[in-house]
Amino acid sequence: MPLTHRALLLGALALVAAVILLVALVRRRRGRRVDQLGAVMHRDVVWQSRRVLNVGETAVYESACAVAAAIDPSLRIWPQVSLGEVVRTEGRSEADREAFRWINSKRADFLVVDGEGWPLAVIEYQGSGHDLGNAAERDAVKRTVLSRVGIHYIEVPAPLARKPRRLDALLDEALRRAAGA
Repeated sequence: MPLTHRALLLGALALVAAVILLVALVRRRRGRRVDQLGAVMHRDVVWQSRRVLNVGETAVYESACAVAAAIDPSLRIWPQVSLGEVVRTEGRSEADREAFRWINSKRADFLVVDGEGWPLAVIEYQGSGHDLGNAAERDAVKRTVLSRVGIHYIEVPAPLARKPRRLDALLDEALRRAAGA
């Protein structure tokens, strides 16, 4: 077989192999997305319900609810809210999408909203273990974005969860400021 025919045949075979590989990769990715139900129903996966708030968070939640009701009965406290539900970027650039992905992966311990559901403040309980890993960076991201959209950021140190009067006083002052009361 002449060299040009051989080169042409090898090129065609390489092209066919590349197309087959590409099709297999696309199907594999698509299969991952489609098989969510299969993943959650897998026989080796054991699901358990879990407590939404720990003891310290429960103390902060109860205090925040009582203080908010005393300031303005229309204020509501919502626990464990994704910040992607609270803020958004305005543009459609790659920078906007990347910034949103970073904030969307964060949660507020407690979101304080007015009577119409508009966010006024985020309360972050700095419980035990809060200083692990990249907590400081996560908090800086939250603090920065919330500040840029005018949402107050209220930090509650862990020891205050065991000191109800001091906790109430801190939340009263901060929530009055956030609610403009």
